[in-house]
Amino acid sequence: MALCVVSGCLSAAPFGPSSTPTAEPVGFQALSDDPDPQTVRLENRWNRTVTAQLRVVRVATNSTVHEETYDLVPGSERTVYNTSAADPDGVESFRLALTARGTTERVTIENDACHGGAHGEIEEGGTVSLYYSIC
Repeated sequence: MALCVVSGCLSAAPFGPSSTPTAEPVGFQALSDDPDPQTVRLENRWNRTVTAQLRVVRVATNSTVHEETYDLVPGSERTVYNTSAADPDGVESFRLALTARGTTERVTIENDACHGGAHGEIEEGGTVSLYYSIC
């Protein structure tokens, strides 16, 4: 017999383009239609300095609202973007792409109360990941 207990927020794993259609669970609804600004943080847990490029696209206008390159020293963590800087019109989606060490990871977040900010990470082994939390 197996038992699985889940509590708290979920975390979305990195993903790329998929040909498999997905649907929201029946009864899924955001907690609020009010915008809630989200931050994007970058962290380097590896033992080497890493150059990382972050691009943020506002989906509603398909425009790049942030594109910057960061040199992340070992052990560093910093907030590099806030969705409020794009002056969104209510709740909107933002596509993020983080490129480092020859790898690009992508996620899409929304600036609502149910989505948490995004976190880009260079893991201890040098693996690049980009994820966010959702309730």
